[in-house]
Amino acid sequence: MSELTLPYAAHPAFRAEGPPLPLDEEAARAFSDAYARLERGAPPHEQPALAAVAREAFARLCDRLAREAPDRDLALFVSELAGSAAAVLEADLAHFARARAALRTASDEEARWLGELEARRFFLERLSPAAVRAIQALARPLVERLRENARRGLTRRDELSVNGGWTCFRIVRALNREFSRRGILRTVSAYAAAPMEVVGVAVELSVARADWWRDRYRLARAPHTLYVHTDASLASPKAIVYLTDTDRAHGATSVFPRTLERLALTPLERVIGRAVGDVGSAPSSPLHDLYRKSYHQGFSSEAFRGHFARLPAAMQYNSHFGWDVLPDSELERALVDAELRVEGPAGSFLVFDGGDLLHRGGLVEEGERLALQVVFGPPRSFLALLRAYALRLWKARA
Repeated sequence: MSELTLPYAAHPAFRAEGPPLPLDEEAARAFSDAYARLERGAPPHEQPALAAVAREAFARLCDRLAREAPDRDLALFVSELAGSAAAVLEADLAHFARARAALRTASDEEARWLGELEARRFFLERLSPAAVRAIQALARPLVERLRENARRGLTRRDELSVNGGWTCFRIVRALNREFSRRGILRTVSAYAAAPMEVVGVAVELSVARADWWRDRYRLARAPHTLYVHTDASLASPKAIVYLTDTDRAHGATSVFPRTLERLALTPLERVIGRAVGDVGSAPSSPLHDLYRKSYHQGFSSEAFRGHFARLPAAMQYNSHFGWDVLPDSELERALVDAELRVEGPAGSFLVFDGGDLLHRGGLVEEGERLALQVVFGPPRSFLALLRAYALRLWKARA
């Protein structure tokens, strides 16, 4: 299949007031080579030197951009981007350096799930009826609180989601029991080449009144790809578990298998793309008031897009690019053709590699969707999990 082209060079909403900043091409090549070798699985004795090359080359790239920035705001943009991208890079390097274990599945069904994860980066299944009833009962007090928020007009995703506290902790334990019994944990562990279990969960309500996912660019029509994205982490497989019957109108999750590869993203694009949306988003940022971004859409600000457009073309990527796709483009047609919508009754769930699979969900057009956002990670002790959920609850109330 042919490569797909990113939309930024042709998109009317991405116009730069000035020439692009210069790219240190030697540093870009050194970075991409070192990163790619680490990602492919460099021998342990080579990894520290390659990681040092990647860090040093990336710092040189950012230093060159900062020196060439012609005004204060663009220099601040480059500085924040460098810091956010350096954090993404460190997480990637830690992931690449993690020791791998050759773990096996224990049944033909688990082998099939693993094969689907490896080939398409996802598989679909359903909880047992008993597990659905138990988790729905556990979640009920949180759901009522979230529905009350929605009735009060609080419809941002963070206002309709809870990921800390005793109830979420109990849901994690219930999921781990069910996923262990079914072989899901064994399958995810074999895919990740490391022991995995459910370490995080968010109870999330999506409602038709929410508009965080609507188009902000005011083109002739919105693209059919709103909110298509990949996640920031390469190290944490995920799952979406429906607690209500879910179809297209009620925010069904979609996946787009084998389309990310057609973008042929470079290591530099992949690191920048997972960091750039954070620039200027924090209230403490000196760019926060200039950008005034809409919630959950980092590119909603014209000033922000102008700064992004000054980056070298080799650094212009946004992991949440679904909003940026041009209507009637080859990229839009390819994504529409590839879309697989996960519809199903309560208890249906999708296990997927969110860092390596384009996906979207929660775009509710009528009624509501209730779902669990589930994160897998290295096993934690009972006390460590309890402490983590207590801390999340404390932060949410602070």
